[in-house]
Amino acid sequence: MVVLLPAAWKAPKRVTPDWLAGKRWASFAPATQMHGLIAGWFGQAGHHPRPFLTLSYPGALKSLAAASQSAVILPLEEVEDQLQLPGVQVRHLWPRLMRPMAVAHRRDGSHNPAAAAVLAVLAAFALPG
Repeated sequence: MVVLLPAAWKAPKRVTPDWLAGKRWASFAPATQMHGLIAGWFGQAGHHPRPFLTLSYPGALKSLAAASQSAVILPLEEVEDQLQLPGVQVRHLWPRLMRPMAVAHRRDGSHNPAAAAVLAVLAAFALPG
């Protein structure tokens, strides 16, 4: 996860909950997994700030940062199209905020080449244990 900020904001190289809690920021709607992850990230640092706005659509959240209205915490893949735009800046979060991921597949002996390729890539990134 990363934070998308208006370009005019003076931001540290890595954005912390302490820094972001005092800023205007928008987040995903409360019923989403992302909202819970972001609230937990702030909570681990002892903060419980409320976003000024919550939305369910990442594109709308990105537009808030581009319009210099707020910071937005988003998955890295959601901001790849923003990396070269002059109106925004992307900063990594510290401590890191990662989305958990799980893949379920059948172990019935059938070998789908496409599924096997995906599982091989995911296994390369798996955390030990």
